[in-house]
Amino acid sequence: MISVGTCLLEGCELRRVELDLTERRARLVCEGATVVFEGVRAATLLAPWDGATGIVEELRVVAVAAGEICLELRVRYATVPRVHRVVCTDVRRE
Repeated sequence: MISVGTCLLEGCELRRVELDLTERRARLVCEGATVVFEGVRAATLLAPWDGATGIVEELRVVAVAAGEICLELRVRYATVPRVHRVVCTDVRRE
């Protein structure tokens, strides 16, 4: 069971983001771990996904309610830090 405050990633290189809009799935592929978001309902995954390097400062659960999980993703890019939010029905680390 996932709870508020759970940190799923910390201090790893972000290699790529994969989005499957048909399946409502997103994957963060990082050095040493991949996180899969299932049943994505909303996301602000807007960033320089054009190959810009970045370090995941942390991916943390910030809210859990009514079958939804809200996560905050903090990425430090070479140019500018970004904070993203993802609301989904399930999240797992592979």
